Amino acid sequence: RRAIAWYRTRDRLRCGDQITMAAEALAAYQADAAAGKDALLLCDTTEMAEALNRRIHQGTVPRKRGAGHWCP
Repeated sequence: RRAIAWYRTRDRLRCGDQITMAAEALAAYQADAAAGKDALLLCDTTEMAEALNRRIHQGTVPRKRGAGHWCP
């Protein structure tokens, strides 16, 4: 309960549909990371974590050429 109260008093809790929430969380994560801040995304499902992780890596991990095609 104290953790929830801490997040609530700092205006850190959000609610909404799953797609909108994921997009907003990803944008906030990317903004914090770009500003040099430590950032953490928490997800309620493994599938959402994998989807967000994929999006983060597509935007930040350099792609390299291998075996005749580009690889992540």
